[in-house]
Amino acid sequence: MVSIGAIAVPVLRRKRPDLDRPFTVPLSPVLPVVAALACLYLMLNLDVLTWIRFAAWLVLGMVSYLYYGRTHSRFRENA
Repeated sequence: MVSIGAIAVPVLRRKRPDLDRPFTVPLSPVLPVVAALACLYLMLNLDVLTWIRFAAWLVLGMVSYLYYGRTHSRFRENA
């Protein structure tokens, strides 16, 4: 849940230094770590009702996504 992009920047820079980097992150890896910690801090201070609403919307979104994918799949048309 913590900002995956913020965590992925230093990880990819270390694991895949050969990748093309069209832009640079200022103060890397300090800034991505601080951003991830800030996101974690904000998430930990959310109300329980907010997490319940998030879970409900997440389930609703996943159900609609899976239903749409199942009914509009190219694999389904060929079968």
